[in-house]
Amino acid sequence: MDAHALMLSADHVAGWGYLLLFAVTATPLMPNGSLVMASAALAGQGHMSAALVVLAVLSGTLSGDLLLYGFIRWTRRRLPRHPARPASRGLRGRFLRLLRRAEANVHRNGTAVLVTMRFIPGGRATGATAAGLGSYPATRYAAAAILAETSWTALYVTVGYTGGKAAPGPLLAVAAAVVMGSVMSLIGLFLRRCHRTDKAVVLELDEPEGQVGSAKAEPAIELVGRL
Repeated sequence: MDAHALMLSADHVAGWGYLLLFAVTATPLMPNGSLVMASAALAGQGHMSAALVVLAVLSGTLSGDLLLYGFIRWTRRRLPRHPARPASRGLRGRFLRLLRRAEANVHRNGTAVLVTMRFIPGGRATGATAAGLGSYPATRYAAAAILAETSWTALYVTVGYTGGKAAPGPLLAVAAAVVMGSVMSLIGLFLRRCHRTDKAVVLELDEPEGQVGSAKAEPAIELVGRL
């Protein structure tokens, strides 16, 4: 099958492509930047609708974020509220200590943390988890999620669409979009490493109340990355 016939087949099943795009982006733990950028590149070539790509991505990402946040918050209500006892060690004690720090962080820097972490690989799921664990208000989380997903979608779709318009053919456009998506993910990982090492830039947490003798609170981005 030549490239022309391949793209005619792709046009024929474009409707299923939007459904697949929605399903993949609705899964917070699944990497989807390259897929979104490739879809936008096909839109730039005229084989998909840019408006429907944006609609599928926004509806998928927001649905996934809100469902994960709601599930974590529902689960949070069934967890013990008391702090970990001094003798409580291992996974349970560590989890309860991280839970207290996550709760303090999302209430202090919620929107800034959630929007920033959306551009870091894995940050979308950990941000929703931290917000749910910290009982972050649903309306404020929804507003932060809308801002984060709109910004992320605008960036990836714009880059992919622009590259698709400039590419000489659809196959090259898709290949370039996949490479660019991978590069942007690597940039996100690099920024996360910078946040972990540059103490002048990271958002830091105070020590949990009642816990004395700790050396230093963990940076917000490092904390949610470890949940």
